[in-house]
Amino acid sequence: MGANSKKIIKEILNLPAEISQEEIQKKFEQLFRVDGIESVMETLFNWEMRVGYISKKLIKSNLKLKFYDKEYNLYFRLQVNIARSKYSPTVTNSGEKKRIHCPICFENIGRPGKEKLRAFVFPIDGKKRIFFIQTTPFPLFWNHFVLILMDKKPQNINWTTLEDLFNFTDLAPSYTNCSNSDLPWTGASILSHLHYQIFGGLHLTVLYARPIEEFTFEKDWTRIEPLNYPCGVVRLKSFYRENIMNLMHKIIKSWKE
Repeated sequence: MGANSKKIIKEILNLPAEISQEEIQKKFEQLFRVDGIESVMETLFNWEMRVGYISKKLIKSNLKLKFYDKEYNLYFRLQVNIARSKYSPTVTNSGEKKRIHCPICFENIGRPGKEKLRAFVFPIDGKKRIFFIQTTPFPLFWNHFVLILMDKKPQNINWTTLEDLFNFTDLAPSYTNCSNSDLPWTGASILSHLHYQIFGGLHLTVLYARPIEEFTFEKDWTRIEPLNYPCGVVRLKSFYRENIMNLMHKIIKSWKE
């Protein structure tokens, strides 16, 4: 990290809670140009922590349990988000003329209950797919973000999902990127607006699951490994992005059908 980056980060961290979204966006754009999205995210998380939108107390309040399972030879984790379970949304003025599409839309910034919420807007693919990234008020882990499409399109698992996650991995290789399901009652909380879960330094248990060797094979220079795991999981490995994406898409399409 260069001197210029450190200077910009210091300036951002000293910005008051009342700073407008437009003003903080300009600062983050400066940082993005010189030091990339990972530096922007870490700074955004620390700024939100300083102004009180999120807190160490909330993160520490999460109930975390861990147990070993002999059958899978894995340590599983269970987490209960205590702070979120006690959350009641702020009732906004019923006389407002403009109705907000959903709780994660960009227009929520600055509204009652979200006065200290700020985000960073950027193109995920360098040109047309505009997203914004923000912290969740009830982070499951340190550096937990939500990556949200600016356009109000519904949650979906398809070819574009794969492109988005690979493109974001190019920008932030040290982060774990996940997509919620696009079906109700499967852990997806907001199906009306496309978004992804982003975690810094988090290694999910599934990453350590062992392949079922008798069902493992290779196709199109890609290793396909069904995993010994409590739910159906397939891991794909390849040096070639196009190959791995084509096979991932075929698996998703077949599963949906």
